[in-house]
Formats: sequence, structure tokens, C-alpha cells
Amino acid sequence: MRPGFRPNALTLLGGFFVALLLLWLAVNFVKSPSEFYGLFLIGLTNGAVYGLVALGYSLVYGILELSTSPTATSSCSEECSSRR
Repeated sequence: MRPGFRPNALTLLGGFFVALLLLWLAVNFVKSPSEFYGLFLIGLTNGAVYGLVALGYSLVYGILELSTSPTATSSCSEECSSRR
């Protein structure tokens, strides 16, 4: 950390909630490890599917350059009118 750095209240509150979440996960892991592993794998699988869908959308829309911005629509209309 830099000298003289003092975190604000929101940073401290966020750190507290992260620590609380990690404590809760550790307690559930110790209480029933088999259920924890099963739920962890389900969550990991769902997250991977969501990530692949998001990656697919970004690739498709990036390649097709589909956008609603004024520059994209004006450049398309200029190109389309010059082809006619």
C-alpha cells in the first residue's frame, strides 16, 4: 500500500462482506463437504455456460458490427446509398 493511504468506509464495508462470505463458505465446507463440492461444480458449470454465451454474443456482434450508435448507422447508410 502507498504511504498515507487510508481506505474509505465503502472499501472497509466491502472487505467486511467479502470476509463474511469467505467465513460462511468455510463453515459450509466443513459442515458438509460432499454437498459443497456438488454445489461448487454446479455453480462452476453454470458460470462457464454463461461465460461462453457472453463470449459468443460479443464475437457475433463484433464480427457483424451491429450497433445502434449514430456513427455506425450513418456509415452504413452512406455505403448502402453509394452502392445503388
